[in-house]
Amino acid sequence: MIPARVALALQQPYPVPTCVKDERDRAWLAAMFDGEGTISIRRYDSYRKEVKQIYQDGFVAFTSVANSDTELLEQCIVITGYGSSRVKWRGRAGDIDKRGIVTRRDNYGWRLEANKAIDIIRAIYPYLIAKRKQACIAYTLDKLNKQGRIERTIPGHGGRRVSKEIQDKKKLCWELIKKCNQREPVDIPTWIEEPQQEIQ
Repeated sequence: MIPARVALALQQPYPVPTCVKDERDRAWLAAMFDGEGTISIRRYDSYRKEVKQIYQDGFVAFTSVANSDTELLEQCIVITGYGSSRVKWRGRAGDIDKRGIVTRRDNYGWRLEANKAIDIIRAIYPYLIAKRKQACIAYTLDKLNKQGRIERTIPGHGGRRVSKEIQDKKKLCWELIKKCNQREPVDIPTWIEEPQQEIQ
């Protein structure tokens, strides 16, 4: 029955592999985000040249990790195949305490936005501890963004604006994730979703 079982298995949906293939790498990367990283949402203004005004607020999920040890960030890049590290700020040679220890070193950052950030969130979510709420909120925002793009293709929808319901939810995601990152207590709405593997 092996050929028949193989044929049946090939007909079933299967999870699309994330950008991080090894389970140990996923756990390590999740620990990096819990300790040294950020999962958040950036707000930007959608500007329409033809009317010379802000048309509608835009929101995009992003992830970032900052550290003074570039080896850690380079490992993040090797594991995921995404992005590059950049200097966030330079330490000053004079920042030395009375014990002769340098108190401020160069700091480097690794940052991703939109689809690549969501790929990271989906990969590390099962292993996150401190930033599980942020991961859920950012993932839900991304789904709302994609839903809004579908709305714009529906005939008779009335232009490029997404519905008020979706826009209000996106703004709430932005507000909630800021509170989470400020360690404020946050009640998650029931429509917030957990990151899921894509299925084909």
